Amino acid sequence: MLSSHTGRHHYGIAAVAAMACLVIIGTLATAVATLSQKHVRTSYNNNFAVQARSNAESGLRWMAWKFQKVKMPTTTLGVIDHEAAKKLWPEIMQNLMTDLASMKKDSLKAAPSIAGDTIHIGPVIAGNGVEFEIIAGPSPDYVDRAQVIQVKSIGRYRDITRAMTMNFLIQKSMRYSIISKVPVQLGKNTSVEGDVYVAAAPTKANRDHPPIFSISDFRYTKLTTNDSLTTKVAAFQKFLGSSKNGKPVYLGGNNRIPVADAALVAAMRSSSTQLANVTDVTQDGFIDEYDIFLMHMDRNANGEVTADEFMLSASEDPNLLYLIDRSLGRPFTANEKPRTGLGDSLLNWNDPYAKVRGIVKIWETRDELAARIKERNIGGSIAEIMQGPIVSPDGYTNAVQFGENNPDDPAVRLSANDFNMSAFLDLAGPNAGSQKRPSTIKPDTLVTFANTIIKRGDANYTADSTLISKLTSASNVQVVAADKDNKGKITKLKTIKEPIPYGSSNPQAYVERPVFSNINFRNCIIERGTNALFVNCTFDGVTFVDGSSNLKSGDYNNGNSLRFESCTFTGPIAQGDINGGSNRGKAPPTFTHNNNKWEFTGDTVFDSDKPSLDGTTDTPALKEIKQQATIMAPQTSIDIGSFTNPGEARLRLRGVVVAGCIDIRGVAEVDGSIIALDTRDAADTVTLGYFGSDDSKTSAGGPGSEAGFRYGRIHIRYNPYRTLPDGINFAVSIMPDVSTWREVMP
Repeated sequence: MLSSHTGRHHYGIAAVAAMACLVIIGTLATAVATLSQKHVRTSYNNNFAVQARSNAESGLRWMAWKFQKVKMPTTTLGVIDHEAAKKLWPEIMQNLMTDLASMKKDSLKAAPSIAGDTIHIGPVIAGNGVEFEIIAGPSPDYVDRAQVIQVKSIGRYRDITRAMTMNFLIQKSMRYSIISKVPVQLGKNTSVEGDVYVAAAPTKANRDHPPIFSISDFRYTKLTTNDSLTTKVAAFQKFLGSSKNGKPVYLGGNNRIPVADAALVAAMRSSSTQLANVTDVTQDGFIDEYDIFLMHMDRNANGEVTADEFMLSASEDPNLLYLIDRSLGRPFTANEKPRTGLGDSLLNWNDPYAKVRGIVKIWETRDELAARIKERNIGGSIAEIMQGPIVSPDGYTNAVQFGENNPDDPAVRLSANDFNMSAFLDLAGPNAGSQKRPSTIKPDTLVTFANTIIKRGDANYTADSTLISKLTSASNVQVVAADKDNKGKITKLKTIKEPIPYGSSNPQAYVERPVFSNINFRNCIIERGTNALFVNCTFDGVTFVDGSSNLKSGDYNNGNSLRFESCTFTGPIAQGDINGGSNRGKAPPTFTHNNNKWEFTGDTVFDSDKPSLDGTTDTPALKEIKQQATIMAPQTSIDIGSFTNPGEARLRLRGVVVAGCIDIRGVAEVDGSIIALDTRDAADTVTLGYFGSDDSKTSAGGPGSEAGFRYGRIHIRYNPYRTLPDGINFAVSIMPDVSTWREVMP
């Protein structure tokens, strides 16, 4: 009995233990399941948070895009300060409201609203789960700087919310390297960093000029038209412009073949034995002329070209080496780190070469331009008239945009009437201070004119025998007035009659010029009708050229046809009416080609860093305006440099360069924007770089035949850090400051 009882007791304990285990296991299972569900929910929440944060980022990008697209108010102020921004921001908000009214109803959950100086937009539904709200107004972090706009973007996904802020700046900038109403020509050794816009339809007179005509920098490096590199580049251009079964082989427009398009690469290699082995040397995902150039120059096939290798193949073209190695991609400020490879005398993948690094905007559609090329017989194809790689800022966006003819675009609307040069006039002539005029002018003694109006009678009658010989022996130059000795030899040269353009064998006109030589002018005004020749003169500070606001073609008394031979400018040169009233500072009303023309010849120097010749210290206003502009002459025809020796002139042009039409040759750096506003029905162009001894050679672009000929180099780059001078009635822009991005509480 005892043993039987004991056994039953053990069985009972086992049952209880088993039941306890089951309870524990069940509890653990429930806990594990609950914990697992919590982990799943946490994982979902994390994913939702990531999506909400992404939506907030999308809101900031969307607002940056809106600021680019919405119509902006215009102002003549060059720098947007606190008071100006307080007046501009309400109009910007109203323009945003107008723009948002056109959005689809299902894209906005609520109507946008304005409360005080803040606009509220959204929620905005952008598809694929993207939803955000925008709150924008003057930044609370800068109470005395209304030009700083803070945008707060609140992103939502399911029940999770995240928010981000970033500051935007209301500012005045052209945003283009070149804005032109006439066709643009980019010669050899000419490179552009920044957007280019030919912002007008072709006229009847310039139907034979494509909107952009550019010559490859890699042709004629040996000063001949048939060297092997030229042949390879020509074969590449021919392929880009070829057709198959009546359709263009290549439609990219930027002269770069994507490596990912294996069929196109294969077709390119099979099109010519010259291209059979071409590869993507720079490893940027594209094949272009730069790859062909590097392969040709790279003698040891290590993927880069040394200075010695370059000079063995192109000793006559050293400016090309400098352009690629030292000009491109330089830092804008002293605080920026220089790019890898800058100035290392090696040409390789580190050098961001492009003929144009930016977006090229063309008025005509692709089909319209192609038809005009064929009709006017001005080139085989778009690729053959627009030679050289055109690279968008991100490297992949299509860099050539056709059909850009929106009449509301600020660049399209811009005209000569939008300029007033009063800010420059305020710093010149008697406006700049007490006048200084020498009582006598001796040819061998340096004299200074300061804060005065230069008249024809102030001319320095040159007695330098070498200079007299140079001026009088030039082609088509006539001596009008001179003092002579008893043997008939000129001892003092007073007035000469020169052809326009200077040195041309087929002049468009002639003009009589008094001769000024070896004089320092500081903050001076050149009186209308002076039509002078300045030789070896220095122009310190602001030089203001008087031109009547009623100027008509052929009126040499109210315009100013000037030539500057081997002169130095340490400040800007501008033109306008110096008389008072409503016309003060206004440019002449129309473009007149010969009686309002400036020619800068010889060893011309523009350098706003150079100190004044007489040691005078610049005023704060003068210091500022010297960094903002070099030339402000919207109705003037301007030639800078030599037609026959492009390496002669040395130019450093800062800020905006404004002309009716302009030619720049030589060694030039344009750190800002070029604007050409000639709207006549005439065959004028903006010509940058060398095309030949005269413009009839532009179709060939071959090397010059002059003794000692060397190509120059032209580098134009848009500088976002340069402010504009007052007097340009241009739309403001709102640009993001990405360094201010941060995540905040919703």
